[in-house]
Amino acid sequence: MPELLRLFNPLEILARQRGYLFPWVPVCLAFGIGIYFALPVEPAGGAYAALGLSVLAMLAAAHWLGEGDGRYSLRSCWCLPV
Repeated sequence: MPELLRLFNPLEILARQRGYLFPWVPVCLAFGIGIYFALPVEPAGGAYAALGLSVLAMLAAAHWLGEGDGRYSLRSCWCLPV
């Protein structure tokens, strides 16, 4: 049973897909640009603050949920020596 739960763990799924998700970057970027230009008005400052906070939360999660050996930690994402 634990092996079955491991198959459906979102973090395990992302770890297995490492290296295969990069081609999706332009798709997600284009999707975000399309949403931005589809907005009827310019977003207010609160939207930018919420975006910044969510980016900080994701970076913190990447730091704390990274592998124990440091290969996939936040430091290696920024191409700094580990």
